[in-house]
Parts: sequence; C-alpha cells; structure tokens
Amino acid sequence: MIDYKTSDFSLQEVKIPKIEQKVDNQKMLGEPTKDAPLVVEEEEREKKEEEKVKEDVSKENEGTAEKKLEQQAKVEENLKTVSSDTSGTNLYSEEIFMKVEIPAEFPGGPIAFGKFVGENIKYPDYAIKNKVDGIVYVHVIVGNDGTLSDIKIYKGIEESCNNEVLRVLKLSPKWVPARQKAKFVRQRMIVPIRFRSQ
Repeated sequence: MIDYKTSDFSLQEVKIPKIEQKVDNQKMLGEPTKDAPLVVEEEEREKKEEEKVKEDVSKENEGTAEKKLEQQAKVEENLKTVSSDTSGTNLYSEEIFMKVEIPAEFPGGPIAFGKFVGENIKYPDYAIKNKVDGIVYVHVIVGNDGTLSDIKIYKGIEESCNNEVLRVLKLSPKWVPARQKAKFVRQRMIVPIRFRSQ
C-alpha cells in the first residue's frame, strides 16, 4: 500500500509584482483613455496566474505519486524475478531475523493457523480439572524453506498445556518463509496459543 503524504509537498507563495500606473488628469476626472488598462483585466490576469500556480503544484504532486508507484512496481518485479530464480543462488539467506519486510506465516494466514491449532490441540485433563487458562508463548524459528525448528516454550502457563502446544507445533506443515530484500530468510518468532477453561 502506498501512503501519499501531503507533507512531502510544499506550496510556495508566489509574489506577483504590482504594476505601477501613471494616473493622468483625464482618469481622475472619470474620462477613460485608450491606453488605460481596465481593473477587470487585471483581476482576470491575477486569477489566471493563481490557476497556473495551482496546476503546477498539482502536476508536481502527480509526478511524485507516479514515481512512488513506479518504485513499488520495481520492488514487486524484483520479488517476482528472485522468486522465479531456479538456480537458488540468490533466493535464500541463512541469516536469522526478528523483524522482516514480509513476515513468515502459516499457509492460509492466521485464521488457518487458528483452525489448525483448534483441530489438533487437546486440552489436558489436569488443566481442565484445575481450570488452568492463559496464553502459552512459543519460540520458533521458521526456516527459509518454511520448516519450524528450535521450538521451545518462551513463557508458559502449566506443564501439561506447555507440552501440548509443543506437540501440536511439531505437527505443523511448512510455513510460508519470511522475505527480506527479495530473499527468503529465517525468522525467529514468538507464537501465542491461548487455553480457555470453561
């Protein structure tokens, strides 16, 4: 999404010099002369100048917006080019990131992940009896090929719930890997999974 910021553009005040006119006795008496410019013509000229300035500013704004669209199109084209690279030389990076341009995600997004967890997780009997609820935070690394590794509890609530979350995440299919500078990279993530007692 492209954000057009009006603060990037500045309107400059255009000063139009005043035309000094020599006033002769005939004008003062109210008698028009052939050479005397009419006040109406001067007002029309000022309006045309203002419109021209507005058009120039508008064209400048459109030009900047077009440049931003062109830059976005170039970025998208670069991503397509790298994604279609079958040699693999420029496609992957082994570096691990916390923040990336395009984060890793479960195939189908967060809703699909919630469905996957809901279908596979079993609320432990001990947690049900003791009404244990809360959020288990799991540390994972999503590889540049989408596999999950280094799965461990970052912040847990109770041992049986923690173990169940680890079991389910090990069943997870490959994720869509993160991308940074048009390369698939490894991303370190903290994944929250909530338990609710009824």
